[in-house]
Amino acid sequence: MIGILINSEVLNYSNNLTLDKEYKILGIDLESYYIIDDFNNFITVRSDFFKVEEDKIPDFWLKDPENDSRIVPQEWHYQNFLFLNEGLEDFIHEEIWSQTQLLKGLVHYNLENIPNNLRLANCDYAKRNIIYSILKTLEVFSNQYRTNASPYLHCNFTKFDDSHVICTSENNKLEFNDVLIENEKSFFENLEHILSPIIEYPIIEKNHDDSDSILKRLVYSIWSIFQTDDVKILIRKYTHHQPLYILKTDNKCFMLSLYLDY
Repeated sequence: MIGILINSEVLNYSNNLTLDKEYKILGIDLESYYIIDDFNNFITVRSDFFKVEEDKIPDFWLKDPENDSRIVPQEWHYQNFLFLNEGLEDFIHEEIWSQTQLLKGLVHYNLENIPNNLRLANCDYAKRNIIYSILKTLEVFSNQYRTNASPYLHCNFTKFDDSHVICTSENNKLEFNDVLIENEKSFFENLEHILSPIIEYPIIEKNHDDSDSILKRLVYSIWSIFQTDDVKILIRKYTHHQPLYILKTDNKCFMLSLYLDY
């Protein structure tokens, strides 16, 4: 769809648009259009500010099951967004999940540049910092309450060279064996299962146990770094050590280490 901005009212609160200019409409949200403004920002503007010049709806636009007034790429359906607002003091976590989902939907448009206000969703450095921060917070909290009945926790999440992924047979004499997790569970479910042991400790009484929320934020933060559901998880099994986890797509590869040592 293509629309021409015909209402100068919008210019009273935004100088990022130009009157009588054509804008590509990227989706319909209630009574608004998703567009890219003159400064390369991804925004919504009221639909009555535009005159539609080309009304052909792309094949990949679908009605949102939760709201028939939203016709957008499937990635932008409400059910696909990761809303974990409760108790979330640092808005950057919420922003990076939402921005990642929006960025996934923009793949359909083959844009030359990522919109300025969505660049954080494409910044692996920012996402790694979030993941590292959550892991180390859990680690420090757990270890300060460590007893003989609880393990010492050490966690890390680092980039990994996928050329070092070696799937071997159990009889191979290498000190490790990389085994692909193959089941019907989603990436989220598998990752949640892998990470769940690190929130079990310390076993202390807490007034507000938000461990499940923390776990979900960690899982979603790791998900956001890949921007895709098609992530392979390999377990690097050692003979005398706890396993490591290799998370791999065609473009990215990371190592997740979780040591629970008594």
